Amino acid sequence: MVKRPESVHFHKPTTKTLYYSLLLVNIAVLVLFGYIIYLIYFYTAETELFKFGYLFIGLAVLAVVFLSLLLVMGKKGLSKKLLDFKKYKHHVKH
Repeated sequence: MVKRPESVHFHKPTTKTLYYSLLLVNIAVLVLFGYIIYLIYFYTAETELFKFGYLFIGLAVLAVVFLSLLLVMGKKGLSKKLLDFKKYKHHVKH
C-alpha cells in the first residue's frame, strides 16, 4: 500500500486536538464537582467544622483533577507540549 502524504503529518494536529479536548473535559469536571460540592456544602453543612471539611474535600478533588491533567500531558509536562504546538504553528506558517 502507498502511504498518502497527509497521513505523515497527521499525528501533530491530533495531539493538539487531544490536548484541547482534555482541557475542556477537565474544566467541565471541575465545574461539575464544584457545583456538587457547593450543593452538599449548602444543604448539609450545619457547623463550621462541616463547612471546612467539605471545602477541603472540594479543594482535594480539584487538585487531583489538575494533577491528572498534568500526568496525562506526559512526563515532560504541560510546557513541553505547549512549546511543541508553538513550533508546529510556526512550521505551518512557512
